[in-house]
Amino acid sequence: MIARLIALPQLKLLRSRSFGHVSQLMLANVFGVVLSTFTAPLVARLYSPSAVGEFALFMAFAAMLTPLFTLRYEAAVMLPKADEEAAALLKLIERLALAWLGLLAVAVFLAPVSLFQRAGYAALYPWRVGAVLTGFLVAMQLGVTAGHNRAQGYGVMSGSKVLQNSLYAALVLGLGWLAMRNGQIIATMIAYLVAVWWLKSKLKFSPPAMNWSATAALARKHFHSPCYLFPTTMLDTFTKQLPVFLITAWFSTELAGSFSIAWRLLFLPVGLLGAAVGQVFYQRFSQAWPDRREARRILLKTWLLLAPLAVVPCVVFMIYGPQMFAWGLGEEWRQSGVMAAVIAPVTFFVFLSSPTSGSFIVMGLQKYSLVFGLATLVYRPACLWIGWHYHNLNLGLQIFTIAEIFQILTYNLVVLQKTSEK
Repeated sequence: MIARLIALPQLKLLRSRSFGHVSQLMLANVFGVVLSTFTAPLVARLYSPSAVGEFALFMAFAAMLTPLFTLRYEAAVMLPKADEEAAALLKLIERLALAWLGLLAVAVFLAPVSLFQRAGYAALYPWRVGAVLTGFLVAMQLGVTAGHNRAQGYGVMSGSKVLQNSLYAALVLGLGWLAMRNGQIIATMIAYLVAVWWLKSKLKFSPPAMNWSATAALARKHFHSPCYLFPTTMLDTFTKQLPVFLITAWFSTELAGSFSIAWRLLFLPVGLLGAAVGQVFYQRFSQAWPDRREARRILLKTWLLLAPLAVVPCVVFMIYGPQMFAWGLGEEWRQSGVMAAVIAPVTFFVFLSSPTSGSFIVMGLQKYSLVFGLATLVYRPACLWIGWHYHNLNLGLQIFTIAEIFQILTYNLVVLQKTSEK
């Protein structure tokens, strides 16, 4: 009884701190959402759909390369009990990323222009090395952010988000006003570079000096990340970026730009707000596991917290998507609104599922993630192929939406079943 009385205020304090952490990150991410929302009409008028399509190709290429730089070792930073081992993992990530940066930069630099032209992506060719650098910066940001999350450096994480979003918005508007067609690409690279510098300069523990044998031993110890998480992440990233490439090749750059704007505006609040909750959820869930009852309580509580936030924008975009895009961005972006209305139901399920996806790592279910990754490799391109076959992109997106929702529901049923086992 006495132990319970002592533990009760400690539990309340922990919950209070966790709520503060979520609130801190949430405010920074809300700032990013609001800033992006208010600047979106200006960006849409400064950059044409084809220019946005080229930027989407650039970012898709960078995103496809990002998992290679870390092999998903950043997911293991939270797991060691000792900070020294976590710091060593950051050193491992840094060495991996630099090695891949050199290899990939040389490879794409030597690639002939005809390779890009035959695929229909000639506009990407001048920025191919920049895309590799951007993928490297994103990977470094993920690694250093994992270190701050472990150290509960939520103030630094929040500050980096505000800094990155503010700098990007200022640059993209300024370069667009100067009529620089690829201003979005330049703004993105600079904003990521500054954000990574900020995060590294504020890290509480510095990566130690390690010889290569110690690095190899550490890599073998945390082999689950490259063996299970990396293939799944690579598959998932590849299939997520495929729509931009396939729409460009099968339809047009303009439609790829319209799709990119629709997807970005729909999932901007999902990504930013969900990431804030997900970082804190991952920490709390990893502390609770293997207590299945407590882990399940945290999981369900997180879903109940997110559900009301997700349902309203989903319904609004489904009903008023075309009108909202035409009014806010201009009539040339009405097609983006049509696409947004079609894929809006996915946002509800992603908003609930994405922040809690770290539970798969904590519970050691990485092998099932690979199965889901292989499934997405099949159905995502297949859905768009049906749209191409019938000359109807919206039909392909409708089938894509149904398949995506089914996959998310199945994924989370596996998690629920695992937390229900005795």
